Amino acid sequence: MPNNKILIIDDEKPVIHSIYRTILLEDDTYELLSANNGKKGLEIYRRENPILVILDLKMPVMGGIEFLENIHLAPDDLVSVVVLTGFGTDEQVKKCFDLGVSAFLRKPFNKYEFIGIVRHTIALNRLHQSLKQGQP
Repeated sequence: MPNNKILIIDDEKPVIHSIYRTILLEDDTYELLSANNGKKGLEIYRRENPILVILDLKMPVMGGIEFLENIHLAPDDLVSVVVLTGFGTDEQVKKCFDLGVSAFLRKPFNKYEFIGIVRHTIALNRLHQSLKQGQP
């Protein structure tokens, strides 16, 4: 069974609910997990091994950049991170990409653009996983 876990890390409940609705209307087979800060997100990330993380940058306790620094993304990881934030200087955007994020979107997000990135990112992860396992 494929990994269908998506972890949403954002301190704004309305944003989490909007993401849930957007994703589940597209495909209700995803298992959606959430955390309201990077520290809780890190615990869930390590325990659940999601295929995709949707990450805000500005949160209490631990922000998105610190979360990224803790997970040490590598090019061959079977997880992708999409940053979805209302904030983000050019320096922060660069830092996110340097730390391995797959995409950077600004709030408020366009649901079609968001779903396209989610679909594309998960498809690439699944292809990468099958290639890693030697499957066609």
